[in-house]
Amino acid sequence: MTALTDAPSKPKLYYGWRVLSVTMVIAFFSCVMAQLFAGAMLPHVEADTGWSRSSITLSVTLGSMVAGFASPLFGRLADRRGPRLLTTAGLMLTTVSLLAMGLSASISIGVYYLAYVSGRAISQNTLSGVVARTTAVNWFRRMRGRALGLTGMAVPFGAAVMIPLAQLLISAGVSWQETYYLYAILMLALVPLALLVLRHKPEDIGLLPDGATVAAAAEERRARPDEYNFTLKEAMRTRALWLLIAAMSIGVCAQGAIGFHMFAYYKDQGISGGVAALTLSVYALCGATANGLWGYIVERVSERLIGAATVSAAGLLCIFLLLVDTPMEALIFAIAFGFMARGEGSIIVAMEANYFGRGSFGVISGFASPFQQVALGVGPIIAALSYDATDQSYTAAFVAFAVMFIASAGLIWSAKKPPLPAGAMIEPSSQA
Repeated sequence: MTALTDAPSKPKLYYGWRVLSVTMVIAFFSCVMAQLFAGAMLPHVEADTGWSRSSITLSVTLGSMVAGFASPLFGRLADRRGPRLLTTAGLMLTTVSLLAMGLSASISIGVYYLAYVSGRAISQNTLSGVVARTTAVNWFRRMRGRALGLTGMAVPFGAAVMIPLAQLLISAGVSWQETYYLYAILMLALVPLALLVLRHKPEDIGLLPDGATVAAAAEERRARPDEYNFTLKEAMRTRALWLLIAAMSIGVCAQGAIGFHMFAYYKDQGISGGVAALTLSVYALCGATANGLWGYIVERVSERLIGAATVSAAGLLCIFLLLVDTPMEALIFAIAFGFMARGEGSIIVAMEANYFGRGSFGVISGFASPFQQVALGVGPIIAALSYDATDQSYTAAFVAFAVMFIASAGLIWSAKKPPLPAGAMIEPSSQA
């Protein structure tokens, strides 16, 4: 490890911002494997192949589940190896998956399943999930909330751009298969960027989190106690971890289902495909903004308060969604729901980092991820089955999701910062 120095002049730009910027760019383009993007492509794949809506949706469910089950492994690797090789390999393998998805239409739905499920598992973890979050936590402490918020912005912001672009390409005569081929080329082009910029921790290149000098870090430790780095076993013994896992899982199940079915629901309500795509883009854009906004605010206001308030509002908006049948109402819902529901992830991740420290954040985050990813995958299929079982109506599903959001808000409010384990010794962040 490079020795820490207290240079008389600070660098013009802390290297962590470069690492975070590249992490965000890669996560931005990884949205093409995300659930929201798959939902927007669903009508095109269904119309072209004749595959049923439920069978295509099932691939999304399986992809989310496999991604979750793989997260503990990737979390441990992120703690030990850092993002450079993991992200580079993830970009290459995701490229292969996108190409295979395009080819699947002329082969079989089995190829589509294999390509999407494997690609989702890889991209979710190495490009936008546990590896990206661990990178943000390692490089930032005092500004950790905004760093995690910015990281969380990338995928929904990418969806806000890439979904309308895909719709535009398809409207212009480009097939959905060729659209995936184009996106595969974009992913491959990001490989050199990952190799050149990404690094594991600031200490590896003689820096401290946030770009602080040794003297400044020492002054901060005198002003307030440093964070304690829980091990996974220690975190598992706390009530807070299980409350946060339950809150995130319940919330993401409802949020993911509504986001996935929003395009189809709007079309069922008589709203044109173009307007439906626009509102989906606005929803993703507002969700991206929410991640950055709430990430910045939780550095100054209680995470529990912000989390409980926004998630409760998301529950009330689910009832409003039942009344939406005009473009203006659809747009209002997309904006409000994007701000209220999509920021929950960044808020809870910030709570995990602040509660349990950065030393084993990848392992702890990876442990929590399977619960969340299974819930994310189950949400769309629950809504689809409810839709089929209730004479093609989303009413029962949306009411259930409203109740789930309220329950999630209560769990967030109950998740107080855990006490330190018996005999715990707080170590300086520069040695974490």
